[in-house]
Amino acid sequence: MEGLKESMDAAIDEMRQKENLRETSIQLSRRITRLSKMVIHSTHLGEPCDDRVDEMIGMVRELTSLGSVSETGPAPDALGEYAEAMILRDIVSHGRVP
Repeated sequence: MEGLKESMDAAIDEMRQKENLRETSIQLSRRITRLSKMVIHSTHLGEPCDDRVDEMIGMVRELTSLGSVSETGPAPDALGEYAEAMILRDIVSHGRVP
């Protein structure tokens, strides 16, 4: 029975790690979505938004570094919003599709 306890403890630890990754992914996804909307709005108004873009890029890098958890839940939608914001910004700022 000793092996069973160690196996259960290992399984619990692994599930906790996965849950922490999932929670991190959700938080990053929400922030990326909010920043994307702010960048889109600022772009429409012609306002500078470089700080928000830099923050958003950093968060996207962090999100995508989480592995497969970045392919589920709200992460794909957040990455889509990010792409939309960056494409719009590039079209308006540089007159070209990236």
